[in-house]
This record gives sequence, C-alpha cells and structure tokens, in this order.
Amino acid sequence: MSPIDDWNEYGVVFTNGAGSFLTILFVVLAVLAFVGFIVRVILHENHAYAEIEKNEPVERGPVVEGEPQAY
Repeated sequence: MSPIDDWNEYGVVFTNGAGSFLTILFVVLAVLAFVGFIVRVILHENHAYAEIEKNEPVERGPVVEGEPQAY
C-alpha cells in the first residue's frame, strides 16, 4: 500500500539540531541571564553589607533581625 517500495535508502532527517541558530541563541541568552543574576546578587549583597556597617536600614519595610531600626 505504500508508494515507497524500498525503505533501505532513507535515513533520519534532522530539521533543528544542536548547531541551529535558535538553539545557540537560547543558550547564549540563558548564560547571559544567569551571569546577570549573579552580578546583581553580588551588587545587592555588597550594598547591604555596606549599609549594615554604617548602621543604616538596607531597604524600606519592616525591620528584620540583624538590621538597625528604621527611625
């Protein structure tokens, strides 16, 4: 019933593999997002520790353990 008489010459066809543009783009964007996240965490922590050393509130809001009073 098949229009193809012999299946021996046919192989696998990959339409979107590991070397495609979109795969590379998404990997690069994921790495950049992760690096940006780590840089932002480092900047926030450095700012927070500097404010704690100056005995000033780090952020607005209720006081948490280890931070000075907001008044």
